[in-house]
Amino acid sequence: MAALLSPSAKQQFFDNAGNPASGFKLYTYAANTLTPQATYTNRAGTVSNTNPIILDARGEAIIYLNPEVIYDYVLHTAADVPVWTREDVSASAGDASAVAFTQSGSGAVIRTLQARLLDSPLYPTDFGAVGDGVADDTLAVQTTLNAAVAQSRTIDWGDLSKVYLVTSTLSLDLAGIGLRWIATGATIKYGGTHVARVFDLNTAVGCPVVIEGPLTIDANMLANNALWIGNTADGSSPSHYQDATITDLTVTNMYRKDATFAQSADGVFIRGAWNRVTLTRPTAKNSILAAGAGSIGVFGAFGITVANQGARAFRYCSIVDATVENISSEDPAYLSDQDGLRLFDAGDSVSHLYPNESFVSVRGGQYKNCRNRSIKVQANYAQVSNIGIVRNDPPTGGVGSQADIDMQVGGGSVDGVDCLYDAHVPSAIVQFTDTSIVGKVVPACTAKNIRVVNHGAVTLPVGIIITGDEDTGQRVFIDTVDIRGLIDKAVTWRISSPDDAMVIVKNVLCAPTTCFASCVRGVAMVVNNQFYADSCVNLGAAVPFFIKDSASSTLLKISANGCFGWTDGAGMSSGELNQPAMLRVDAIGGNNDATSGTMRPRWVSLANGASVQMPRSSLVGNCGFILIVTHSNAAEDQALFAVDHNSLIPIAITGTTWVAGTTADPGSGTYRIWGGGTTGGDSVWIKNNSGVARSFTVFMFG
Repeated sequence: MAALLSPSAKQQFFDNAGNPASGFKLYTYAANTLTPQATYTNRAGTVSNTNPIILDARGEAIIYLNPEVIYDYVLHTAADVPVWTREDVSASAGDASAVAFTQSGSGAVIRTLQARLLDSPLYPTDFGAVGDGVADDTLAVQTTLNAAVAQSRTIDWGDLSKVYLVTSTLSLDLAGIGLRWIATGATIKYGGTHVARVFDLNTAVGCPVVIEGPLTIDANMLANNALWIGNTADGSSPSHYQDATITDLTVTNMYRKDATFAQSADGVFIRGAWNRVTLTRPTAKNSILAAGAGSIGVFGAFGITVANQGARAFRYCSIVDATVENISSEDPAYLSDQDGLRLFDAGDSVSHLYPNESFVSVRGGQYKNCRNRSIKVQANYAQVSNIGIVRNDPPTGGVGSQADIDMQVGGGSVDGVDCLYDAHVPSAIVQFTDTSIVGKVVPACTAKNIRVVNHGAVTLPVGIIITGDEDTGQRVFIDTVDIRGLIDKAVTWRISSPDDAMVIVKNVLCAPTTCFASCVRGVAMVVNNQFYADSCVNLGAAVPFFIKDSASSTLLKISANGCFGWTDGAGMSSGELNQPAMLRVDAIGGNNDATSGTMRPRWVSLANGASVQMPRSSLVGNCGFILIVTHSNAAEDQALFAVDHNSLIPIAITGTTWVAGTTADPGSGTYRIWGGGTTGGDSVWIKNNSGVARSFTVFMFG
């Protein structure tokens, strides 16, 4: 302890000769004026001195000053002869409540130092915390939390040198006051017996929450959850919906070791009614699920969760530039509920004060080794943009059970995703699931600018999955997707019930091993479901452009333009368009479509003696035309035919180069064509018998 010099207990004054100023008069004025200003004989300031003050025989007087006033002193002799003047005299004492403070700058007012200090943050060290990472600071930190709410004060956790060791859960009722923390690098580290939460912060009426880091909460593998912020307000009043704003917060080493606590391994969990939840540059690392500690759909391991409390949820949620890493299970075969982000609203609940109004924005950041999903969203609408996804810590099995970006409820867009897979892959890159919102038509789902590199030997099952089951119809747009490495299918369309559903795909480059797109049926659909593709290029071995994985009795229109590298589809019925053996497809309208026509150019190369079968393109029950351009530069090699369901008739043929049959190979001719009718399977056959390989461009009109 450093000793302090004792202040003067009584003021003493002297004359010019150095003698005690007995009987002298001390006038006190407001600074720089001649306005008398009172002084006092007691600390409470209830008994005023005379003005002037008459000094005693020792030239002394008891003088207490108003700490919020600056004085001028003027000393006179007993005969009122001026001796001296002192300007700008203020209180000075060891008690901050008796010390004046004036901020620099024009217009500043005088306050006590105590009042000024009460405007500053609370520090855990004010309450006895050491902050060396060794001493147990639990009591001091808890006292700091309590005082901050009681006094509506900010807590400053300090800089990188501060590490507060706590050994029990820090609980706090935020009431309606709220919370504001600031830090410049401090860490709160848990070091006690295993608990559910390090921080357990709750309000029953709604309140604002502000955390401004850098601040780290280290659960130290001894707590399931690092930071819990819950709002249990019933959401019946707008005042229940406040903002939670968190910047530069790091949570790390969360661990669900068993089923002792009804709490997942969560870095940050924000729950209940909020107006706007914003996390900027959050970091969540090492949220771990012990082997056997998971419960599918109930308990798992997560980085950041913002979720509803019954019918109460956020209105807006924004996650900006997050770093989420190593969200996993110690059981490498367990692949459920290990997600980087979980963002859930209250669904269609009409008891929500703001029903059907939730909006999610995830912008920037990196999601690394999130074993199940990187991002999982259930909201009315969501935007995910400009993120990076990395999987390079492979578990046993190699394929995850869910999509990396799982848009489970509501419309949404995914724009700008770079994925690097090295061994372990998800079941899909992006999945749009149930977009239905009761009483609402949601915006179209969009996946755009998706770039994927799969370095490993494990095949990525599918790029984009669309699952539709709402009655209001579904629109999906997929644009500019580049997938390098092993992938089975680029697009899977799982239709359950929507009418007039439409998927539009553009600018996709990949080398799938099964097909470009598939349709997986759930229940019988009605009519007018359409799949349009433009500039979709197969960079690998030719596989079917479109296959249907299960039966359907309903018309499905499939149209493609400028799509290269594909072969015929499989499993398509006569009421659905089957892609031909081809390397380029251009189409408008559906096969056997009674409401629109088609014009489809096709190119095929045939060796001598080879033939190709392709479905005809024509209106149901009506006539169509086939124009064949043979790449031989000979006029007689070109031909025009009329075709209906029962016959194929030459219209313009030069010479005998082309010979037409009805339902079988005519047996002669350099080039041969036949088919038509039910016996021909609604198809057309072309055979090259020229003695050399030939290329044909076939134009079908109908």
